[in-house]
Amino acid sequence: MSEVRQPMPGDHVIYVDEWRRRHNALLTCVHGEAAAEYQPSVNLLYVTEDNAKVDPYGNQTERRSSVPHRGDQRADGNYWDLPD
Repeated sequence: MSEVRQPMPGDHVIYVDEWRRRHNALLTCVHGEAAAEYQPSVNLLYVTEDNAKVDPYGNQTERRSSVPHRGDQRADGNYWDLPD
């Protein structure tokens, strides 16, 4: 039986957006506790690849709230997953 990993703020995850593009992301909030067949929804941020969203500091960040885990999302995008 595999060990359940509780995601924590500051963890690196993969965010798959609504266009199925993968982004390295950072968790900012976790909504609940992980269990055997469940991973909580999360808030996260990632660096945008949109060249129109660049400022003097570089590419801007995008935030997403209440993003479900891959296992709880029936759509092809807008979910998070662990990088491993």
